[in-house]
Amino acid sequence: MNAIEIEGKYSGTHLLSGKGAGSYPTASALVSDLQAASEGFRYKYSKYRRAVSKKLGDEKLLSVYLRYADPKQFNSDDFESVQSKLINIEGLIVEGKIKLATLLSNPKFKGKQIFVMQIPFT
Repeated sequence: MNAIEIEGKYSGTHLLSGKGAGSYPTASALVSDLQAASEGFRYKYSKYRRAVSKKLGDEKLLSVYLRYADPKQFNSDDFESVQSKLINIEGLIVEGKIKLATLLSNPKFKGKQIFVMQIPFT
């Protein structure tokens, strides 16, 4: 049996366990998975080439969750639509739809004062 313990900053400790393949295959797979995780889970297969390049256009509309440490940084003009706003001890939380171009071109979205997370359209 093999096990790995992962500790997340907000999620706590997790233990994953299962039947192992042996010391060398397991070590190789673990190193491969850790490398893939550090590169956005892009596995390196020498005989496999991706022919399709997925590139988002600047006008792509994203559904996002934004947390502003300073609520004064919020500007409704940045958004195509705002579904919800909430102020709490962490700052202002906004859920809305925003163009990719706005996120890329506005310097305030590049700093550490605003947390941005894409969420699925609902």
